[in-house]
Amino acid sequence: MVTMINQLTLTGDEKALFAVLDEICAHMKRQPGFDSLRLHRSLRTPERLVMVARWEDAAAHAAASSGPRVRELFERLRAEARTDPDVYETLLEG
Repeated sequence: MVTMINQLTLTGDEKALFAVLDEICAHMKRQPGFDSLRLHRSLRTPERLVMVARWEDAAAHAAASSGPRVRELFERLRAEARTDPDVYETLLEG
């Protein structure tokens, strides 16, 4: 299992951001190897969000993130927020 963490900072329209995040979530749920996705908002800095998605493995995440539909969705996402995604392996779990 790997975790994709995408730190987002709202720079545009919040309603448009959430609309595209809904589309991204719906798309990813249909992809092989997808496990779960959660979106968190900072209580201290409300324009800061963190998307956390769990995938079966890095290859499943890479395959799901490489198609033209995903590129279009993430272009729309970047129009509303700065993004900083990365994929992590779990080293310790409590």
